[in-house]
Amino acid sequence: MVKLVKEIHPDSTFEMEGTVTTTKADLTNNLVPANKFARKVYSYLLINKSSTPAGITFTIEKDTTVVRTIPEIMLDAYAVVSEQNELGLITIPAGHNIKAQVTTGTGPVSCILRCYDL
Repeated sequence: MVKLVKEIHPDSTFEMEGTVTTTKADLTNNLVPANKFARKVYSYLLINKSSTPAGITFTIEKDTTVVRTIPEIMLDAYAVVSEQNELGLITIPAGHNIKAQVTTGTGPVSCILRCYDL
């Protein structure tokens, strides 16, 4: 029997995190090492710390070139939004990184992305 789903163990996962505003920002641990195939983001937690709605956009980049833009995620004032899928919500190829930016409103928005490398 072939196993198609990677088992996720707490010791093999880590977080990419940051507090972002209207300036595109790196998250911690955001560069996927070249010796890995890819990085899977399987869960995220977004916290809007503003009294007004905010939209956050993630971009996957290779050096300074945007390779993919994840559609904007909207948050109401002081809202908390989370989603989880062990198969992965976002895939980041080796040698690429992920950045975040508040694209609607001003933020700040705290981001926590749970990940594992393949």
